[in-house]
Amino acid sequence: MEIKPLSNNVVVELKDATPTATESGVLLPQNIRDDSSKQGVIVAVGPGFRHDDGVLAPLGVEMGDTVLLPQYTMQKVRVGGKDYYILPSTDILAIIK
Repeated sequence: MEIKPLSNNVVVELKDATPTATESGVLLPQNIRDDSSKQGVIVAVGPGFRHDDGVLAPLGVEMGDTVLLPQYTMQKVRVGGKDYYILPSTDILAIIK
């Protein structure tokens, strides 16, 4: 199965989504860590914005880009047994080189 985002949306696979442990061995899941943002790799991009005059404006990110993502504005989806996140490209904070 394949995900094809619409408009200015992108599909991201999170990096380092495995739990980490405290010094005493308590496992901390990704959603309660102190990180205020997450890193991910873009696996699919939509076609872009369509302006009022009909011109298609491409997105500022591409497949394979490693990006810095906001903490809470992503929509989680499960496809083929893997978790992905969909969000507008305008919500991406930065591209990490």
